[in-house]
Amino acid sequence: MTWTFTDDVGLFLATAGPSLSARPAESTVMLTVTAALRRHGPRAYGGHDPVLGWWRGVDGEVAGTLLHTPPYPATLNAVAPRRSPR
Repeated sequence: MTWTFTDDVGLFLATAGPSLSARPAESTVMLTVTAALRRHGPRAYGGHDPVLGWWRGVDGEVAGTLLHTPPYPATLNAVAPRRSPR
């Protein structure tokens, strides 16, 4: 279980995007802000680069995400675990 942090929106979305997109209602803020960062650049929300992160659970899957676009507060998102097909 570990956190990974980056300021690279493309890397963040390549890694955590599928988990966020699977639950768009719960991930609205993350998806909207990262779309704006892709469209307008990393300093779309101020003079500092964003901090983006994802947490992997014991199974190696993305289980949580973090987004911080200074000067705004950080946002944390939990990603529900995948269910096994029956």
